This record gives sequence, C-alpha cells and structure tokens, in this order.
Amino acid sequence: MANFAFSGALFVLTLFLQDDRHLTPMAAGLAFLPLTLPMTVNPLLTGRIVARFGARRPILAGLVLLAAGLAGLALTDALVPWLLVTGTGLSLCLPSLVAGVMAAAPPGTAGTAGGVLNAARQAGATLGVALLAGLARPLLAAALLTAATAACYALAARVRARHA
Repeated sequence: MANFAFSGALFVLTLFLQDDRHLTPMAAGLAFLPLTLPMTVNPLLTGRIVARFGARRPILAGLVLLAAGLAGLALTDALVPWLLVTGTGLSLCLPSLVAGVMAAAPPGTAGTAGGVLNAARQAGATLGVALLAGLARPLLAAALLTAATAACYALAARVRARHA
C-alpha cells in the first residue's frame, strides 16, 4: 500500500505543481527535495529501530506518518512540512518492510521473498498511478487508504499477538 499511495500521489502532485502552481518541470522536481531528506538520513536510524523492536512498530509508524503527510498535502497549501512528514514515513516503512520480509523468509528463500516483495511494490506503484490519477481528490484518497492500511495492520498484529 505504501508504494500504491506514494507513487500515485507523486504522479498527481507533480501534475498539480506544474498545472495549478505553474511551476516549470525543473522547479517542480526541485520542490520534491524535502521529500528526499528523510530518506537519506533515516534508514540508518530505521535499521537500529528494527534491530531493537522488530519491523512491526516502524512499519506502523511509517504508515501513520505517510497517511498524515498525504493528508496534509491534500488539505493544506503547505508543501515542505508535509513532504518531510511523507518522506519520514516512507523512510520508516519501506526499509522495515524489507527487513521484516527477509526475517520471515524460510532459510534459503530470501532471494525469492525479496523478489516477491519487489514485484508487489512495483505492482502497487503501477496501480497507484493508474487509479489515483483518475480521482477527484487523489491525495486525500491515498491518505485514507494508507490510514486504513495502518489500522488493519495494527489490528492484525493485535489479533496475531492474542493467538500466539
């Protein structure tokens, strides 16, 4: 879901910046720099968090931050703070997801597990662009879908803990 929401939102936001805010393609690309800052710094921190607490907590935190960032982008005119929140969410969620999948893979299947995860992420990104681009409020839809995913993930973790 993270790739679905993020890729769809990134596509739509690029068009918004160029069509509605009348930025040039270069200026629109530069406007995304705040999104990349957390992604360059946080993975080191995320690795430590995953090593200490496991993958579930940072995945959930990342989904919540991603939903909040997308909602902020959808509902306000502020760009920089919400891009920072979105980037922080992604930098928590995606590396943790990879770590969780690799840790859960049976011995000798890490390559296959990684390939399946990558294929699912790419399919999610493709669907996100295709489906969100046709909606009237795509960023809000992405935020709501991500929030729903976070809620389901938290509920599934709680149910799993009760039955373990």
